[in-house]
Amino acid sequence: MMDLEPGYTHEVDRVDKASWHDLLRMFDDANFYQTWSYGEKSWGAKGASHLVLRRGERVAAIAQLRIVDFSFLKTGAAYINWGPLWRRRGESADAADLRNIARALRNEYVDGRKYALRILPKIFDHPENDGAKEVFAKEGYRRTPDPLRTFVVDLRPSFEELRQRLPRTWRQTLRFAEKQDLRIWEPSEPSHLELVTAINKQMKTRKSYIGSDSQELLSINADLPKELQLKVLLCDHQGETIAALGWSNIGKVSFPLVGGTGDKALQYRASYLLWWEMIRLCQAGGFIYCDTAGVHKKRNPGGYLFKKGLAGRDAQETAYIGQFDAYGDYPTYFLFKTMMSIREGLRNAARRLKSSFRRKPKRNPQ
Repeated sequence: MMDLEPGYTHEVDRVDKASWHDLLRMFDDANFYQTWSYGEKSWGAKGASHLVLRRGERVAAIAQLRIVDFSFLKTGAAYINWGPLWRRRGESADAADLRNIARALRNEYVDGRKYALRILPKIFDHPENDGAKEVFAKEGYRRTPDPLRTFVVDLRPSFEELRQRLPRTWRQTLRFAEKQDLRIWEPSEPSHLELVTAINKQMKTRKSYIGSDSQELLSINADLPKELQLKVLLCDHQGETIAALGWSNIGKVSFPLVGGTGDKALQYRASYLLWWEMIRLCQAGGFIYCDTAGVHKKRNPGGYLFKKGLAGRDAQETAYIGQFDAYGDYPTYFLFKTMMSIREGLRNAARRLKSSFRRKPKRNPQ
């Protein structure tokens, strides 16, 4: 166990829901996955833990963790996705804040509770973020590659420049969509969000896609304060809703979480119009980046090319800085790795099974 640097202290599970959501507003790297509502509804009240790091009276960093107890083995696991949060709003990022929350997390959950700890910070693997990797290494974390890849839209150029950077075919398709009888609108009633779920189901059926549960995410969203909720748009053609899109609308990095294109949306290229409107709104809202939230060239080649085009004609596939593990003894870590491997294996098996059913030809009735 390493002491925190002078001036730093940490506290665990001493905040309530409203206070936690107030803290989120202080950070540029705040996101939907670090909201209390997401942790509570996804893992249960006892399945989430909240650590707050202070430097004097100033809140320097925070982290929401998923907790899994292996009580029969007197050990467990702690898991952070899209965190910790350490980039204070309106301030320059201070590596000391990241260093000390990494240390506090290790002290509390690894040395104190004897858990295995995994952190997926979802920081882009750009040269300016090399320092973050070094922090975790020096704090004794074991780094492995984050398997998720993405394309990133840099929102700092002007909106006109962003459009000019689109590949010619992407720009032409966007112009085609703009000429169709499409209307984009923002839902104002809870019943409107049922349309998002219906559209998502159509897309999953068509693509044999196994992903996040849009109904569950929208339920979480309804539990959030309005300023922390997803931004959701719907697209209609002649009064019929054919596409939807919703994204994390807090912090300085947005990323899509819910939505999809219905069967009729394909002929009108509605997704091009919706995603481009997302880019416009994110830039207008002061976001710096839009993370297109995961790509896989083989598993979803169409989505891969779509997101690559949105990121601009010179877009490069982007990785994250890695996943970082800390543990007190190897048996605990081995158990954690085994469980994570089983979980991923079950997901892949379900994906292959569903895909095989979709490919199986239907027999003609006799």
